[in-house]
Amino acid sequence: MPRETKKAEMVASVRDRAEMYRLLAQVYFKPLSQEQIDALAQADLAALAVGDASPFADGYNDVYRYLRRMNTGTRQELASDDARKILEAGIRYDTTMCIWSDNKLYGNQLNDRIHEYSQATKVTPLPIPSIEQLLSQGITKILWYDDVEKIQQIEKELRSAAHFQNVTFCTSKPFYLEFFNSKVSKAAAIDRIGELYGFSPAETIAIGDGFNDLPMIRYAALGAAMSNAPDGVKQYAVYVAKHTNNEDGVAEVLEKFVL
Repeated sequence: MPRETKKAEMVASVRDRAEMYRLLAQVYFKPLSQEQIDALAQADLAALAVGDASPFADGYNDVYRYLRRMNTGTRQELASDDARKILEAGIRYDTTMCIWSDNKLYGNQLNDRIHEYSQATKVTPLPIPSIEQLLSQGITKILWYDDVEKIQQIEKELRSAAHFQNVTFCTSKPFYLEFFNSKVSKAAAIDRIGELYGFSPAETIAIGDGFNDLPMIRYAALGAAMSNAPDGVKQYAVYVAKHTNNEDGVAEVLEKFVL
Protein backbone atom coordinates (compact mmCIF):
# COMPACT_ATOMS: atom_id res chain seq x y z
CA MET A 1 0.00 0.00 0.00
CA PRO A 2 1.44 3.42 -0.95
CA ARG A 3 2.60 5.46 2.02
CA GLU A 4 0.30 8.39 1.20
CA THR A 5 -2.74 6.09 0.99
CA LYS A 6 -1.90 4.49 4.35
CA LYS A 7 -1.42 7.92 5.90
CA ALA A 8 -4.79 9.11 4.56
CA GLU A 9 -6.52 6.03 5.99
CA MET A 10 -4.92 6.61 9.40
CA VAL A 11 -6.02 10.25 9.40
CA ALA A 12 -9.55 9.22 8.46
CA SER A 13 -9.60 6.59 11.19
CA VAL A 14 -8.53 9.09 13.85
CA ARG A 15 -11.08 11.61 12.58
CA ASP A 16 -13.87 9.02 12.73
CA ARG A 17 -12.79 7.99 16.21
CA ALA A 18 -12.81 11.60 17.44
CA GLU A 19 -16.23 12.12 15.89
CA MET A 20 -17.56 9.09 17.73
CA TYR A 21 -16.35 10.52 21.06
CA ARG A 22 -17.94 13.88 20.29
CA LEU A 23 -21.20 12.12 19.53
CA LEU A 24 -21.06 10.15 22.76
CA ALA A 25 -20.35 13.33 24.72
CA GLN A 26 -23.43 14.98 23.19
CA VAL A 27 -25.67 11.99 23.86
CA TYR A 28 -24.39 11.31 27.38
CA PHE A 29 -22.55 14.22 28.97
CA LYS A 30 -23.36 13.56 32.65
CA PRO A 31 -20.28 12.36 34.63
CA LEU A 32 -20.37 8.69 35.59
CA SER A 33 -21.06 7.85 39.21
CA GLN A 34 -18.71 5.43 40.95
CA GLU A 35 -21.44 2.78 40.86
CA GLN A 36 -21.69 3.18 37.07
CA ILE A 37 -17.91 3.04 36.72
CA ASP A 38 -17.77 -0.13 38.81
CA ALA A 39 -20.55 -1.76 36.79
CA LEU A 40 -19.02 -0.87 33.43
CA ALA A 41 -15.57 -1.91 34.57
CA GLN A 42 -16.91 -5.38 35.30
CA ALA A 43 -18.47 -5.64 31.84
CA ASP A 44 -16.27 -7.08 29.14
CA LEU A 45 -16.41 -4.12 26.75
CA ALA A 46 -13.25 -5.32 25.03
CA ALA A 47 -15.13 -8.42 23.88
CA LEU A 48 -17.37 -6.19 21.75
CA ALA A 49 -14.36 -5.18 19.69
CA VAL A 50 -13.21 -8.68 18.70
CA GLY A 51 -12.85 -9.07 14.97
CA ASP A 52 -13.72 -5.47 14.26
CA ALA A 53 -11.10 -2.91 13.31
CA SER A 54 -13.55 0.02 13.12
CA PRO A 55 -13.19 3.20 15.20
CA PHE A 56 -16.01 1.86 17.36
CA ALA A 57 -13.88 -1.16 18.29
CA ASP A 58 -11.00 1.15 19.15
CA GLY A 59 -13.40 3.19 21.23
CA TYR A 60 -14.61 0.17 23.18
CA ASN A 61 -11.01 -0.71 23.97
CA ASP A 62 -10.20 2.84 25.02
CA VAL A 63 -13.21 3.02 27.34
CA TYR A 64 -12.46 -0.42 28.75
CA ARG A 65 -8.86 0.49 29.64
CA TYR A 66 -9.95 3.82 31.14
CA LEU A 67 -12.63 2.24 33.32
CA ARG A 68 -10.30 -0.49 34.53
CA ARG A 69 -7.86 2.18 35.69
CA MET A 70 -10.60 4.08 37.52
CA ASN A 71 -12.15 1.01 39.14
CA THR A 72 -9.93 0.68 42.21
CA GLY A 73 -12.66 -0.91 44.29
CA THR A 74 -12.03 1.48 47.20
CA ARG A 75 -14.21 4.52 46.54
CA GLN A 76 -17.62 4.51 48.22
CA GLU A 77 -20.04 7.41 47.98
CA LEU A 78 -22.84 8.35 50.31
CA ALA A 79 -26.27 7.32 49.09
CA SER A 80 -28.09 10.33 47.63
CA ASP A 81 -30.89 10.20 50.21
CA ASP A 82 -28.41 10.06 53.08
CA ALA A 83 -26.25 12.84 51.63
CA ARG A 84 -29.31 15.06 51.20
CA LYS A 85 -30.36 14.52 54.84
CA ILE A 86 -26.86 15.38 56.07
CA LEU A 87 -26.66 18.53 53.96
CA GLU A 88 -30.14 19.70 54.98
CA ALA A 89 -29.37 18.99 58.65
CA GLY A 90 -26.12 20.96 58.38
CA ILE A 91 -28.04 23.93 57.02
CA ARG A 92 -30.53 23.71 59.90
CA TYR A 93 -27.71 23.59 62.45
CA ASP A 94 -26.00 26.50 60.66
CA THR A 95 -22.66 24.72 60.79
CA THR A 96 -19.71 24.90 58.42
CA MET A 97 -19.81 21.96 56.00
CA CYS A 98 -16.75 20.72 54.11
CA ILE A 99 -18.07 18.53 51.30
CA TRP A 100 -15.99 16.20 49.13
CA SER A 101 -17.51 15.59 45.70
CA ASP A 102 -15.83 14.54 42.47
CA ASN A 103 -12.42 14.96 44.17
CA LYS A 104 -13.20 18.62 44.86
CA LEU A 105 -13.81 20.42 48.16
CA TYR A 106 -17.02 22.44 48.46
CA GLY A 107 -18.30 24.55 51.33
CA ASN A 108 -21.66 25.97 52.26
CA GLN A 109 -19.77 28.83 53.91
CA LEU A 110 -16.38 29.96 52.63
CA ASN A 111 -15.34 31.19 56.06
CA ASP A 112 -12.20 30.99 58.21
CA ARG A 113 -13.04 27.45 59.28
CA ILE A 114 -13.20 25.93 55.81
CA HIS A 115 -10.09 27.83 54.75
CA GLU A 116 -8.26 26.44 57.77
CA TYR A 117 -9.46 22.94 56.85
CA SER A 118 -8.40 23.48 53.23
CA GLN A 119 -4.86 24.35 54.32
CA ALA A 120 -4.51 20.88 55.80
CA THR A 121 -5.91 19.21 52.67
CA LYS A 122 -4.07 21.49 50.19
CA VAL A 123 -7.31 21.83 48.19
CA THR A 124 -8.93 25.20 47.49
CA PRO A 125 -12.59 25.19 48.60
CA LEU A 126 -15.36 26.05 46.15
CA PRO A 127 -18.86 27.39 46.87
CA ILE A 128 -21.66 24.84 46.64
CA PRO A 129 -23.17 25.12 43.14
CA SER A 130 -26.42 23.48 44.31
CA ILE A 131 -27.34 20.48 46.40
CA GLU A 132 -28.76 18.76 43.33
CA GLN A 133 -25.52 19.14 41.39
CA LEU A 134 -23.46 17.77 44.27
CA LEU A 135 -25.80 14.79 44.56
CA SER A 136 -25.54 14.13 40.83
CA GLN A 137 -21.71 14.22 41.05
CA GLY A 138 -21.70 11.93 44.07
CA ILE A 139 -20.48 12.83 47.57
CA THR A 140 -17.80 10.78 49.31
CA LYS A 141 -17.58 12.61 52.63
CA ILE A 142 -19.17 15.50 54.52
CA LEU A 143 -17.38 17.09 57.46
CA TRP A 144 -19.01 19.55 59.87
CA TYR A 145 -16.67 22.03 61.55
CA ASP A 146 -17.93 23.90 64.62
CA ASP A 147 -17.32 24.69 68.28
CA VAL A 148 -16.49 21.61 70.37
CA GLU A 149 -19.55 22.00 72.60
CA LYS A 150 -21.85 22.38 69.60
CA ILE A 151 -20.36 19.35 67.84
CA GLN A 152 -20.86 17.27 70.97
CA GLN A 153 -24.49 18.35 71.24
CA ILE A 154 -25.15 17.73 67.53
CA GLU A 155 -23.61 14.27 67.67
CA LYS A 156 -25.73 13.40 70.72
CA GLU A 157 -28.91 14.56 68.98
CA LEU A 158 -28.11 12.74 65.74
CA ARG A 159 -27.39 9.47 67.52
CA SER A 160 -30.86 9.54 69.07
CA ALA A 161 -32.83 10.95 66.15
CA ALA A 162 -30.99 10.54 62.83
CA HIS A 163 -32.50 8.16 60.28
CA PHE A 164 -29.64 7.40 57.93
CA GLN A 165 -29.62 4.20 55.90
CA ASN A 166 -25.93 3.55 55.42
CA VAL A 167 -23.93 6.26 57.17
CA THR A 168 -21.19 6.23 59.78
CA PHE A 169 -20.51 9.48 61.61
CA CYS A 170 -17.92 10.23 64.26
CA THR A 171 -15.54 12.92 65.45
CA SER A 172 -12.05 12.88 63.95
CA LYS A 173 -11.12 15.93 66.01
CA PRO A 174 -13.20 17.42 68.83
CA PHE A 175 -14.45 20.11 66.42
CA TYR A 176 -14.89 17.85 63.34
CA LEU A 177 -17.91 15.60 62.80
CA GLU A 178 -17.44 13.39 59.73
CA PHE A 179 -20.10 11.53 57.73
CA PHE A 180 -19.24 8.78 55.25
CA ASN A 181 -20.55 5.56 53.74
CA SER A 182 -20.68 2.77 56.32
CA LYS A 183 -18.64 0.55 53.99
CA VAL A 184 -15.76 3.00 54.33
CA SER A 185 -13.19 2.70 57.10
CA LYS A 186 -9.45 2.92 57.56
CA ALA A 187 -9.52 -0.79 58.40
CA ALA A 188 -11.00 -1.53 54.97
CA ALA A 189 -8.32 0.66 53.41
CA ILE A 190 -5.55 -1.27 55.18
CA ASP A 191 -7.10 -4.53 54.02
CA ARG A 192 -7.29 -3.31 50.42
CA ILE A 193 -3.69 -2.04 50.46
CA GLY A 194 -2.62 -5.41 51.85
CA GLU A 195 -4.29 -7.14 48.91
CA LEU A 196 -2.51 -4.85 46.45
CA TYR A 197 0.95 -5.12 48.02
CA GLY A 198 0.81 -8.63 49.42
CA PHE A 199 0.88 -8.30 53.18
CA SER A 200 -1.51 -9.63 55.83
CA PRO A 201 -3.22 -7.92 58.79
CA ALA A 202 -0.68 -9.67 61.04
CA GLU A 203 2.01 -7.49 59.48
CA THR A 204 0.33 -4.13 60.12
CA ILE A 205 0.59 -1.30 62.63
CA ALA A 206 -2.13 1.35 62.89
CA ILE A 207 -1.60 4.63 64.73
CA GLY A 208 -4.39 7.09 65.46
CA ASP A 209 -5.85 9.73 67.74
CA GLY A 210 -9.54 9.93 66.83
CA PHE A 211 -12.69 7.85 66.67
CA ASN A 212 -12.37 7.62 62.88
CA ASP A 213 -9.09 5.75 63.55
CA LEU A 214 -10.73 3.21 65.85
CA PRO A 215 -11.60 0.60 63.16
CA MET A 216 -8.00 0.36 61.97
CA ILE A 217 -6.62 0.38 65.52
CA ARG A 218 -8.80 -2.61 66.33
CA TYR A 219 -8.03 -4.30 62.99
CA ALA A 220 -4.24 -4.06 62.88
CA ALA A 221 -1.93 -6.52 64.59
CA LEU A 222 -0.63 -3.63 66.65
CA GLY A 223 -2.99 -0.74 67.21
CA ALA A 224 -1.48 2.32 68.88
CA ALA A 225 -3.21 5.43 70.20
CA MET A 226 -1.68 8.83 70.78
CA SER A 227 -1.73 10.25 74.31
CA ASN A 228 -4.29 12.87 73.19
CA ALA A 229 -6.71 10.23 71.85
CA PRO A 230 -10.12 9.94 73.56
CA ASP A 231 -10.45 7.24 76.22
CA GLY A 232 -12.87 5.41 73.91
CA VAL A 233 -9.99 4.95 71.46
CA LYS A 234 -7.25 4.27 73.99
CA GLN A 235 -9.14 1.36 75.52
CA TYR A 236 -8.82 -0.64 72.30
CA ALA A 237 -5.16 0.15 71.67
CA VAL A 238 -2.39 -2.36 72.32
CA TYR A 239 -0.08 0.56 73.05
CA VAL A 240 -0.78 4.13 74.19
CA ALA A 241 1.98 6.58 73.38
CA LYS A 242 3.36 8.95 75.98
CA HIS A 243 3.25 11.78 73.46
CA THR A 244 0.60 13.38 71.25
CA ASN A 245 0.59 13.28 67.47
CA ASN A 246 1.97 16.84 67.54
CA GLU A 247 4.79 15.80 69.87
CA ASP A 248 6.30 13.02 67.74
CA GLY A 249 3.98 10.35 69.12
CA VAL A 250 4.11 8.49 65.80
CA ALA A 251 7.93 8.47 65.94
CA GLU A 252 7.69 7.08 69.47
CA VAL A 253 5.64 4.10 68.25
CA LEU A 254 7.90 3.45 65.26
CA GLU A 255 11.07 3.64 67.33
CA LYS A 256 9.64 1.22 69.91
CA PHE A 257 8.20 -1.41 67.56
CA VAL A 258 9.89 -1.00 64.16
CA LEU A 259 13.36 0.55 64.34
